[in-house]
Amino acid sequence: MIIQDGSGGLFIASVDGDVASVTGGVESIALDARSQKLLIKKHDEMEVLWLTENTKSPFQKKGDRELLFRSPSPIEHAVWYFGDNAHVAFQTVEGLFLIEIDGRGGRNIVELLTGATDDLVATEENPDTLFYQEDRQSQSRCQLQG
Repeated sequence: MIIQDGSGGLFIASVDGDVASVTGGVESIALDARSQKLLIKKHDEMEVLWLTENTKSPFQKKGDRELLFRSPSPIEHAVWYFGDNAHVAFQTVEGLFLIEIDGRGGRNIVELLTGATDDLVATEENPDTLFYQEDRQSQSRCQLQG
């Protein structure tokens, strides 16, 4: 069981009742579609916590935590890109971005939109689509191809 407390603490409880502290300063968390990875968003950084063994290269172990990105400005929203569960979409005041979680050779980051947007959402029902709001009157979407 994953527990996020009101002060930003993140804990994992095992089936035998042990509770382990993972990290603090957490603003939001999100599971990938297969519940293998947990996206941890803090004020200005994102991490991935591996909840299961990754049997494919680069072979993360259960419990491994990786810094995904540290931003010079606050990260407003961060969501899994369910099209492959290997990328995370996030937004800052600078724009909307897509980052790969495989850090071998550095992490590739692609800017999808420049400028501020609101309310970034991804759904498993529309795995190749990111929904966001450009202003308070209109909803937009960005559809990505594999």
